Amino acid sequence: MLPQDDPTITPEQYLWRRIPPWHFTWDANDSNVRPTSSAFENDDDGGPMSVQLADVLTEHGLDENDVLCRHSGFAIARFTAETARDSNQRIVRDPRPPDDPAHALVIGDKPKKVRRKLALASQWQTVPPALPLGEGFLLVSLPEGVPWIRYPDSRIVQVEPDSPPLQAWVEVAIRWLALPESQSAPLRPTVERAVLLWTGRPVGT
Repeated sequence: MLPQDDPTITPEQYLWRRIPPWHFTWDANDSNVRPTSSAFENDDDGGPMSVQLADVLTEHGLDENDVLCRHSGFAIARFTAETARDSNQRIVRDPRPPDDPAHALVIGDKPKKVRRKLALASQWQTVPPALPLGEGFLLVSLPEGVPWIRYPDSRIVQVEPDSPPLQAWVEVAIRWLALPESQSAPLRPTVERAVLLWTGRPVGT
């Protein structure tokens, strides 16, 4: 018997979805980074899509840092339970004590149009750690701060010292590192590492 939708999860409640850096993309229409529609697929093993219930996180004194723990380079996108249900999805609680009390499942088929609807309806709960380099290219961070380039065609390629970038990329990275707001940004060590790989010199030398 298929799990039934849980009516205690109210329509306005936010569902948080962890988005990995390979699912960041540049939206030229909005001039901003957004999650790809592929970030809202069911699990690779055929299981339903996992989310976190924002209200339950608050009840347990948990926040974005707890959700992103052990997920370096990820961001959190949010959408409402109503949005999911409008796409013929069912939402059920699936707490996993002791560390994951807010875990829930979004159950239902997710063809491309449903995934796209969820992606476009989502808002960032946390700032995605991605630096736009121009023309749809993004500098992102994979585990341990390793810099990668996310291409407009969805490829993701590690930054290597023997793969010179476009000079414009170096200039964008150096300008960003000079901004006051970059000083405490989680992406900063990754951008510094990319500049070192590209130029052979630490930033500022």
